[in-house]
Amino acid sequence: MIAQKEIARLAEFYEELAEDCRESQRIADERADRQELLIGELREDVAKLQLRITKSESRFFVLLGHHRRVVDSHVQHAPGVPLPEPPESLREYL
Repeated sequence: MIAQKEIARLAEFYEELAEDCRESQRIADERADRQELLIGELREDVAKLQLRITKSESRFFVLLGHHRRVVDSHVQHAPGVPLPEPPESLREYL
């Protein structure tokens, strides 16, 4: 009789433990799902930013080439006339 009570007590304990484990797993699964969504959103954001950077770099080098052609034209058509100094942030490129 005592053994049956102890078995019942242990069975109830293990059932509660199993329920706690299932609840912990459910919470972990929900967290993982939210993280997967967030990671997907972050990947999309990174891809968009990379595209913007690529486009900006492309425009920069097109602008740089155009500037050089304008300077060459200025030197050719108005020799001796000084060019305005470029902004400090662009001097290394020009």
